[in-house]
Amino acid sequence: SLGEFTALVAAGRLSLADGMMLMHARGAAFARIPEGKTGTMLALPLGPADAKSLISDGGRPVALANLNSPRQSIASGAEEDIAALAELAKSRGIKTRRLNVSLAFHSPLMQEAQDAFAEELRKVDFRSGNAQVLAASTGEYYGIGEGDVLSVLSTQITRTVDFVVGIERLYADGVRMFVEVGPSQVLSGLARDILGQRPWRSEERRV
Repeated sequence: SLGEFTALVAAGRLSLADGMMLMHARGAAFARIPEGKTGTMLALPLGPADAKSLISDGGRPVALANLNSPRQSIASGAEEDIAALAELAKSRGIKTRRLNVSLAFHSPLMQEAQDAFAEELRKVDFRSGNAQVLAASTGEYYGIGEGDVLSVLSTQITRTVDFVVGIERLYADGVRMFVEVGPSQVLSGLARDILGQRPWRSEERRV
């Protein structure tokens, strides 16, 4: 989800200076989350439907933070709730993995950070831009108006990032080349899981 700020700058929707300011403000908002509400995250080797079913069976307030591929989802919540979910998964022979993160990102536990960040968003001018940007939390393209961008970014912190829907939407719209810019090939691997044997190409650019 943080990468959307880079995309908005590249698309001309946001100036580089404002993009940097917002990323700093977003980090500062997370840093102010009080101890006891930080939580953690758990990787599940399950697709969206099975992950939702497991969480429902657990009966605890755990959020689906990321829907990464037909074979991977990420749960997010309080330490004790994630621990209980991990135990439930273990009892069913499902191997899980705790993520090395400091917070329960994309869960209701981040509401305070979201509220603080929303105030910073109102200080920025968003432009019409020169390219479309797909929002990972909605699976839709950002609207033209400034209010459209604000409405997505101001709620992104607590919403699910649906990478599966995003890749499927881009593919349906004719995208056949996916370029990953970063230190690894994680996203390219997820795209392979999603698109399978359909015709497409990937390119990785290490930074």
